[in-house]
This record gives sequence, C-alpha cells and structure tokens, in this order.
Amino acid sequence: MDSTKKVARKLAGHSFGTATWAANVGNEHGQVIMSVLTASEGFGLGPMIEGLIKRYRVAGVASPEVLYVDRDCCGNTLLRRMFEEWDEMIIRLDIWHFMRRFSVGCTTDSHQLYAHES
Repeated sequence: MDSTKKVARKLAGHSFGTATWAANVGNEHGQVIMSVLTASEGFGLGPMIEGLIKRYRVAGVASPEVLYVDRDCCGNTLLRRMFEEWDEMIIRLDIWHFMRRFSVGCTTDSHQLYAHES
C-alpha cells in the first residue's frame, strides 16, 4: 500500500483540489487491486480498507500474510487498527522506503563517516 500526492495534484476541472492523496494497494504480482483519492491519509483510508477486506471475504480468499506500506508500519497505529479483522497479517515498511530512511540515517552530520571536522 502506497500513498502519493503526485497523482492527486494532477486532477483538473471540477475535480481539482478535491483530493490531497492517492492511495494504491497492489498485490504480489505488481497489479493495482484498489486505488482511491482521499483528502487525508489517516481516516480517509477507512472506506478503502473496509472495501478491500469485504472483497477478500466475498471472494472466499484468505487475508494477505504481509502488507508492505510506506508509513505507519510499527506499533499499534491507526492503520493496524483499521486492519484489525486481519489480525494475523504483518505490516512492514516496504524496501524502497526502508532504504530511503536507512540512507538518511547513515549520511547525517552525526554519523562518524560524514561528520564535519571543526
């Protein structure tokens, strides 16, 4: 699951300014299985998540084992609570966002290799 502002900024006409975020849910095959435009990331995702859970239930398909996200991966977050019906599902930070955070932590002034000498 990934959210971006880039898509929402491209809305034109009567739709311009009606959404701030575009949230997409993909599967293990790289296919987008659900996409929604929202005014906010938190509670704005509620109806999408409810619809996703319902689609799995109606199809008689087991819930996903892992959900990779771009944020809110740790602890008892709002996202975790929204997926409470899928309590066995693990939520993890996706590799792209993990690498971005990792590189920021390794290239700051506080890191020994990159510290500036006085």
